[in-house]
Amino acid sequence: MKTADIVIIGAGIVGLSVAYHLAKRNAGKIVIMEKEPGAGWGETARCTGGLRHQFSSSINVIMSSMSIPFYRTLEEETGVAVEFHSNGYMFITSKETNLEKLKKNVQMQSSLGVPTRLISPKQANELVPALKIDNIIGGTFCPTDGHASPDGVIQGLLRLIRKQNVSILLNEAVYSITRGKDKYFNIESKHYKLSTPIIVNATGVWAKQIGKLIGVSMPVTVHHRQVVLLEKMPILNNSIPLITDADTGWYLLRSGGGRLTTGGIDTIYPHGWDTKVQWSKIEDLVTVATKHFPFFYNARMQSVFVGLRSMSPDDNAILGELPEIPGFYWACGFSGHGFMHAPAAGEILAQLIIDKKSELDITSLKPDRFISSCSNNTSG
Repeated sequence: MKTADIVIIGAGIVGLSVAYHLAKRNAGKIVIMEKEPGAGWGETARCTGGLRHQFSSSINVIMSSMSIPFYRTLEEETGVAVEFHSNGYMFITSKETNLEKLKKNVQMQSSLGVPTRLISPKQANELVPALKIDNIIGGTFCPTDGHASPDGVIQGLLRLIRKQNVSILLNEAVYSITRGKDKYFNIESKHYKLSTPIIVNATGVWAKQIGKLIGVSMPVTVHHRQVVLLEKMPILNNSIPLITDADTGWYLLRSGGGRLTTGGIDTIYPHGWDTKVQWSKIEDLVTVATKHFPFFYNARMQSVFVGLRSMSPDDNAILGELPEIPGFYWACGFSGHGFMHAPAAGEILAQLIIDKKSELDITSLKPDRFISSCSNNTSG
């Protein structure tokens, strides 16, 4: 049986970030095990790449502040086309209750050094001249928010960790984890048996299944996520911010190449593992989009794809270890924030593993907020 100092299960954006931050601190022999044929082929491949500070909880704002600078410099550091663009995020609303929530968010974000500001309908129109403002009452805008290419970021991280001599085993789904009397975990996949004192579960939608291998049922659920790609519209230029309707979750993103991406009406999609396109829901998406941009009735679709999103009960990440199973770390349940917060998660996990504590208070993210006790059936 081969040995490793740390085994990371999952080669998505979070797993690669954890590996990078550990390797940067000389954490020893690091092995990543991935069930797919390529790194980033799971949740990361289907995310849209948004990066924002605008959250309602301070922990998420701080994690964005830790993460976005990493994306800002990754292309220069690696030479990979990360396509980071800081066009900002604009939230708009037609409801007084949501505007009040946005106002409170601005106060909290500002206290943390984030330059979010309230905007009037007129100011929203100045940011996006094509936006119809008759039915909105205001919103918020943060100029330091933006987006990047998920594939570009994956390739950049791969280039970084290969310099650090991290091993990646592809097509290796983990099907067994036991724990010996020496307290080491014994991991088995199709072609490998590894022994390690530390495991990081960074498997996204598969996090619950991996947890069950050690006797823990972490409440990570799977959410269907549908995204529509549209042909270019010259009326929406490359400088527009990412626009989000705070009332419905609908969003519109224009990438550097001019392609339009839209979606976000997630609550009307079924939960579960079904990745079939819900064509009947496209009309609901168009209804919201044309409320803000009437010309969307004439928009031409290029394609529609479905991804899966891993969710936690409180929509916040699950980071750290359970006291009952020391050495087994969780980095999952990001609830749609995994791409945004992967650099912060990697740094935090590296601190927890090497220093046994993190500089940031992550009490609200610890796994034992969901699992007060667990039965450890991993001895072998």
